[in-house]
Amino acid sequence: MPGLCLHASLAWQSKMPQPMNASLSPSWRAAIIALSVLTLLAALFGRALAPSDTDDKDQPITMTYTVNMIENGEWMVPHDHRGNLTTKPLLYNWMAVPFVKVGGLDNEFAHKLPSVLALLGCFVLLVWLGQWIDVPGGALGWLTGAFFLANYTIFQLGYLARTDMLLTFWLLLGWVIATVMIGRVTQRPGIAMPWPCAAFWMCVALAGLTKGPPALVLVVYALIAPRVLMGRWAAASIFGWWWGLPLAVLPSAAWIYGVWLEEPEHLVNQLWGEEVFGRVTGLGDEGNRRGPVDFFLKLGHMPAYYLSRFLPWSILSILAVIELFLRQPDGSRRWAQAQWAESGEGENRETRLWWLKASLIMLIVVIAFFSLSTGKRAAYIASVYGPGSLLAAWWVLGIALGRVPRVLPLTVLVTIIVMTVMIVYRWMEFS
Repeated sequence: MPGLCLHASLAWQSKMPQPMNASLSPSWRAAIIALSVLTLLAALFGRALAPSDTDDKDQPITMTYTVNMIENGEWMVPHDHRGNLTTKPLLYNWMAVPFVKVGGLDNEFAHKLPSVLALLGCFVLLVWLGQWIDVPGGALGWLTGAFFLANYTIFQLGYLARTDMLLTFWLLLGWVIATVMIGRVTQRPGIAMPWPCAAFWMCVALAGLTKGPPALVLVVYALIAPRVLMGRWAAASIFGWWWGLPLAVLPSAAWIYGVWLEEPEHLVNQLWGEEVFGRVTGLGDEGNRRGPVDFFLKLGHMPAYYLSRFLPWSILSILAVIELFLRQPDGSRRWAQAQWAESGEGENRETRLWWLKASLIMLIVVIAFFSLSTGKRAAYIASVYGPGSLLAAWWVLGIALGRVPRVLPLTVLVTIIVMTVMIVYRWMEFS
């Protein structure tokens, strides 16, 4: 039913800021679009034209896997340049093979092209999403895309021969598909969505083939988001768990079976013993060898990574969350009222608030999920920078635009400074 209020565990608040972008002039919209496009070009060419960094971040390992697939036919369990067997699923390398065959075995750009394509995919997805939920003539999507690129984690991962950027794309795409599904079922209870459901589980499968257990982030989101957004756990049944979950597990299970056939000891000792059990518990080489105590000693590392590595946009995203909890006359803090609208024209502010809630849920799920492992790295939570960018951009265009003097010139200036500093730093680091 159009306009049906979402039953949530938290109370809703009806009074919210004025419709966003109400005072955004066409010239400033054009300036934000230009900023976003220039930020994308700077992220690509600022890295591609910089001195080579192929010896950084274990990239030689990833690149050697691809070369051995081409030269030696090692498709399931390739060796790296040190003779060690693979420690990760191989979707990134399988995707890189045709590019490397065409570009040459020593072509750096060809080896990094899956990450470049994933970066472009994330940018296009976020721009589309932001524009879809924005008011006509707005620039929410373009500013979201600029914020997503203008931080060092994404700037670095977008041109690395590593799996992190590809994983980020699958997680972002799965998050968008899942949230659209939840929204549509609130408007049309009982609606069948076999194709979106299959697309969601395909994202889970591809994330699993990219980096393994982090694919569970989407599974956790699919369990929790319906409860928070719709108010009941049973709403999670829209994802077709009985057939979708086996579909998602099958590709990774097939690869694991292939590894077992070729190298059963490696599967047990390295892939499970070190990469999964050892990393999570801290008892292996991939952990910190101090055991589960690091669960507590490093519990704040992931939130700290988000705050520090996503500056200054992390601060703006927090301000956006605070704005969603406006104070009621009785002093209580409650969620802003949100409804789903399927018009697709982005004119309904309730739809926008729905996505802001979904962004916060995804942010919490990702940070909490990776906090459960004793091995913690900033790159693990790269997928939260998409939802975080949406929150930050909404705060600038929907809240600060009518309250903070010269907020748009400051935003443009800070974005340019951030990109310039990152490019200069990267050139100096590898010159």
